[in-house]
Amino acid sequence: MRRDWSALDESAPIPGSVRVGELRRLVAWLRYYRLAAGMSQADVAALIGTNQSTVSDVERGRVNPTGLLLVGFARAVGLELVPTPVGEVVG
Repeated sequence: MRRDWSALDESAPIPGSVRVGELRRLVAWLRYYRLAAGMSQADVAALIGTNQSTVSDVERGRVNPTGLLLVGFARAVGLELVPTPVGEVVG
């Protein structure tokens, strides 16, 4: 089932207790690194076993991506998602 979170309030919860604003920031960073790497949406899609329209939908906030998709997207653009306790600064 598709869920469009693009129009929700920043503080609205989405499944998994993630706030919309947090998901938007994460996806914005993934898009930023995709573009910085010179990769197209189709390039990322091929690496993670999906199609270009799914990557587009994630970047536009048209779907609520799974954790597995986000991890794959991050790895495809050279990043690793690392769980960090809330409030802890990583650096």
